Amino acid sequence: MAYAATRTSLPAASRPRFVLSTYDTIPFANAERGQPGLTRTIRRALTIEVKSPPKLASTEVRETRSRRGVTRAAQPRLASSARLEDDRHLLTPLHYAARRLLRRPIPSLRDVARRTWILHPSERETRPPALCLPGQLDRVEAVQQETTLDAERRRVLGGPVEHAAITMFELAGAEIAEGSIYASGCRISMLPGSVVRAALASADEELERAAIDCTYVGNKYFGHWLTDDCTLHFLMREHADPIGLARTPYPHEAGYCRAWDMQHRKVSRVRVRSLLLGEDYGQNANKRDRYRRLRATLLRHAGPERRAGIYLRRGSSGVLRLLVNEDEVEATLARRGFAVVDPTAVSVAELVRSCAGASCVVAVEGSSMAHGVMTVRDGGSLVTLQPPWRFNSVFKDYTDCLDMRYAFLVGSRSGEGFRIDVDELERTLDLCLRD
Repeated sequence: MAYAATRTSLPAASRPRFVLSTYDTIPFANAERGQPGLTRTIRRALTIEVKSPPKLASTEVRETRSRRGVTRAAQPRLASSARLEDDRHLLTPLHYAARRLLRRPIPSLRDVARRTWILHPSERETRPPALCLPGQLDRVEAVQQETTLDAERRRVLGGPVEHAAITMFELAGAEIAEGSIYASGCRISMLPGSVVRAALASADEELERAAIDCTYVGNKYFGHWLTDDCTLHFLMREHADPIGLARTPYPHEAGYCRAWDMQHRKVSRVRVRSLLLGEDYGQNANKRDRYRRLRATLLRHAGPERRAGIYLRRGSSGVLRLLVNEDEVEATLARRGFAVVDPTAVSVAELVRSCAGASCVVAVEGSSMAHGVMTVRDGGSLVTLQPPWRFNSVFKDYTDCLDMRYAFLVGSRSGEGFRIDVDELERTLDLCLRD
C-alpha cells in the first residue's frame, strides 16, 4: 500500500490535521468506539485531526466508506478522566505516527517507561585475545554490515571490556503492532513493519501483563535467537508470561523449544496494560548462568568418549558465504578425527547427539556456529572460517563469557566465494587444541 502524508495549516481555532493519501482501501476497525481527541475520516485518504486539550469530555469519530456509500458517526459521549487516559494508551501507534509527521522528538524507551530498574549490575573484566595465525587481520577487506572494523579488532585482540547491566523496563498501556512495540509516542522495532498499518488496525486482544522475550537481531538471525533470545526467555519468564512477536519460525526453533521446555506465545496485534522489556546485552555473570543451564540440558546427551571435533557444513544456506573448497576442508578435518554434520539435514535431537561434548567445532562464520556454542564441551574451542569481505567475530563474545577458546582463519577470494588454505587450517587447529 503506497501512501503520502501532508500537514495542513488551519485557523488558530483548529488543530493540526494530517492526510495520509493511499492507493488502496484502508481497513478501519472499531470506529464506533469513539477515540478521544481524534477525528478519522476514511475514503481513499485518512484524515487525522488532533484536538486539544486532550482531556475533553467528549469526542466524535466519523467513518466514511465511499465504496459502500455508508456514513456512520459516533455521538459525543462523556468519559471519565481515567478512561480517557486509558484510551490514549490504546492509540500509541497513532501517537507515534503523529509525532513523526510533526517532526517532534521521539521519546526513548527510558523516557516513557513507568518503571526502570537494574536487575544485574555492569561488570568489568579483561577478555583474552583470539587464537589466530600472524597476519590474519591484514586480510580483512570489509566487515559484516552491523559491526565495524574497530569493534572487531577490539574483540579479537582482547583487553579490558565492560559488560552492560541488565536493565528492566515496565511500559504502561503498550501496543504491539506491525512488528513494533508502541508506548506513549515511542517505537521499539522488533521486525520490519508499516507504521501506517499499525496506526489504522485494531488490536486482537488485550493482556493484563506480559514480558517480551525476543530481540530485533534474534528475529532476524537464527544465531542470535539461539544465543540471545533463548537466554532472554528464561530471564523474562521469572517476571511475567513471556510473549514474542509473530514471524516465520526458524527450521530448528521448535526442536530447541522442546528441548528446553520453552513455552511462549507469538502475537501480532495486542494491547498490554503492563509490558516488561529487558536490556540483556551484556555477557555478565547472570547471563553466563543461563547459558550454562541451557548447555547442561543438551550436554546430557554427550557420551563418555572425548570427541575430536565437529565440522558444521554450511553449503549454500543463509547469506551467501560460499566456501569453494569445502570438500577439501572436510577431508582435512576427517583425517584429524572430525565428524561432518549438515545442520540443514538433521533435527535438533540428531544434531545434539552428534555434537554434544565435542572438543572443537569448526564452521564458516554464521548462525550455524550457535549450535557449536550450545554443544561444544566445557572449555572447548570454536574455529570460524571467515570470508574476507564479511568478517565478524560476534561469537567470541559468547566463548569469552563461557571460558572457551575462540580461533579464526580468514580465507582468500575465489570466484563467487572464498577459499581456505588447509595447511593454515591445520596450524590454527594446533593452536586451539593444545591442552
